[in-house]
Amino acid sequence: MTDEARSDAVTEDAPMAAEPDQGRQRRRDRSGQAAGRASFGHLIARLRDLLATAVFTVAVLAALVLALGALLTALGANEGNALVSGVLTLAGRFDGPFADIFTFDSVVKQTLVNWGIAAAVYLVVGRILERLIRP
Repeated sequence: MTDEARSDAVTEDAPMAAEPDQGRQRRRDRSGQAAGRASFGHLIARLRDLLATAVFTVAVLAALVLALGALLTALGANEGNALVSGVLTLAGRFDGPFADIFTFDSVVKQTLVNWGIAAAVYLVVGRILERLIRP
């Protein structure tokens, strides 16, 4: 077959010009729906990412307050000071179930141990929750 005969055969078998446009329109409709689903999935993933970040941030802040409170207690900071009193009060609220895990004769030692355990638990649980929530 010559080159001219091949090009004639290809031209005869080629579909009409209107049919490809209709196919493209159908593809656009389907891809628009898929894009809508993809953007909704992206939104959910973004919200999960923000929630995971918020959860871990709260856990880190709680651990920092507990560590700072323990440090202030260990150094014998003036509890009459508003800043020291505020940190110790906030640390006492985060302490919750960890308040009397260990009891010692020394209040300082008891505070250091229990608040240290509480800070470590906040960090570990915060990291676990972050990994479970994040997509």
